[in-house]
Amino acid sequence: MTFKPLIAASFGLLSSAAFAQSAHQHGVAELFFAAAGEELEIEILSPADNFLGFEHAPANEQQHQILDDAKKQAAQAMQLFVFNGGQCELEKVGQHWGDLDQEDEHHDEHAHDKHDDHKDHDDHAHDKHDEHKDHDDHAHDKHDEHKDHDDHAHDKHDEHKDHDDHAHDKHDEHKNHDDHDGHEAHGEHAGHSDVRLTYHFHCHELAELSSFDLQLFNYFPRMQKIQVQGASDRGQVAIEATPTQNKVKL
Repeated sequence: MTFKPLIAASFGLLSSAAFAQSAHQHGVAELFFAAAGEELEIEILSPADNFLGFEHAPANEQQHQILDDAKKQAAQAMQLFVFNGGQCELEKVGQHWGDLDQEDEHHDEHAHDKHDDHKDHDDHAHDKHDEHKDHDDHAHDKHDEHKDHDDHAHDKHDEHKDHDDHAHDKHDEHKNHDDHDGHEAHGEHAGHSDVRLTYHFHCHELAELSSFDLQLFNYFPRMQKIQVQGASDRGQVAIEATPTQNKVKL
């Protein structure tokens, strides 16, 4: 029997009622593990907020950096899990950040395209400036001819401007009302983002692995509780780990 079917079968045997996690609860994560032969696999399911402090697509460079840093830290499995015995070595890490993955990939491409677009815009603007210089000289002469006409039209324009200002104020009031309603609706229905991390270890002396300590609390302090379920040749495990009680015994 290969490792993947074993871990799936092991989790299927665990009582879901014993550790039923509330759907998408910030500060809480789930950890599943299975150990057999010389293989150990750990899987973590968590709201993205526990790693990032937000769950929407990164809105600025700072949030993009937070996401990048979280991914780098999540890859450091030997820092996140401290094994007591077993001679375990990391073989593979899997990271699944849902929609945040796609947003982060598009960010670098978009930034590069924006730089090229800006360069083309500057070149185009320079050419347009030269074209309009001669036009401005010609328009200056025409301006003197029409000055008297403009003075007469100015009074009429002021009357019309007062009417426009009043209409503009009414429009702003209506816009602010729409923005307020839209913002509240967006907040109420904002989607959640979940993270799935998988770690595969080869343990040369798995029988000697007595426990492992969860150091995720140190690197991701927003995580306050990890609901652990696991199975090995020695039996099943179901515990609640916290920053002060972070040892998982096999």
